[in-house]
Amino acid sequence: MKTFRILFVTSLISLLAAGADKVAYLNMDKAFNGYYRTLQENYKFEQQMLAYREKLQVLQEEFQSALKEAENARAAAEDELASEADREESKRRFQVFAERVQAKEREIMRSRQTELTKLQEVQETTVKKLATELAQKAKEFAKEKGLTHVYEVSGFSLSQMPFLLVYPEDQEITEEFSKVINQGHEKELKEAQDKLATLPSRNNGKVQAPK
Repeated sequence: MKTFRILFVTSLISLLAAGADKVAYLNMDKAFNGYYRTLQENYKFEQQMLAYREKLQVLQEEFQSALKEAENARAAAEDELASEADREESKRRFQVFAERVQAKEREIMRSRQTELTKLQEVQETTVKKLATELAQKAKEFAKEKGLTHVYEVSGFSLSQMPFLLVYPEDQEITEEFSKVINQGHEKELKEAQDKLATLPSRNNGKVQAPK
C-alpha cells in the first residue's frame, strides 16, 4: 500500500508538472525569411551573384569571339584559291585563336570552380550564423513569454522534415516572433525589401534555410 501511495504521488506530481508546461509552435523558416538581417544578406549575396554572372558572361562572349575567329582562320587556311603566303598567315592566326579558345575555356572552368564555390561557402557560413542568431533570439523570446517548450514546425533543418506534422496552429507564435526580431529595425527591413525588389532577377542562390 505504501509503495502504491508513493507511485500515486509521483504520478500526480508528474501530471501537475506537465500541466504547468507552456507550449508554443514556431515556423522558423518563415521567421528566417522575414528577418531583416536575412534580407540584408540576401541583397549582398544577390549582388555578388550578379557580378559573378556578368563576369562569366564576358568570358563566354570572349570565348565565342575567339572560337569564331579560329573557325574563320581555319577556313581561310584551307582556301585553295588563296596564295600560299595568305594560307600560311591564316594558319598562324588559327593557331593564335585556337590557343585563345583553350585559354578562355580554362578561365571559365576556373571561375566556376573557384569563385562560385567561394560564393556557396559564404552562403553556407551566413546561413549558419543567422540560424544560430535566431535560435538564441527564440530562446530569449520563450524566456520572456514564460514558455517551457517551443516546437519548430517548418523543417528548418538538414532533413527539411517538420518536427511536428500536426499541431494546434492557434498556439503558433511565428507572427509575434517575427515582429519581435524585426522590432526597431523596420527601416532596415523595408530598405532590404526594396533593394531586393529592384534586382533584375532573383537567383536561386539566395541565402536560404538549411537544405
